[in-house]
This record gives sequence, C-alpha cells and structure tokens, in this order.
Amino acid sequence: MTLISQRKRKMPSTTTIVVIVVVIVAVAGIGFSGIFPF
Repeated sequence: MTLISQRKRKMPSTTTIVVIVVVIVAVAGIGFSGIFPF
C-alpha cells in the first residue's frame, strides 16, 4: 500500500491521467449510448 501511494505521489501525471481518461471514456460511452442510441 505504501509503495503504491508513494508511486502515485511521485508520478501523478501518468497514473492519474490514465485513470481519469478511462473513467471519462466509460462515462462518456454510457452517456452517449443513453442519450444518442445509434
């Protein structure tokens, strides 16, 4: 747990951006499919 937290604190750019992008893509995909069902 400590190593993961230290890694995230040292390099927040890569891990945080990847997680945020994945969440945004998932939410956007669900939202677009719900709003605009093609």
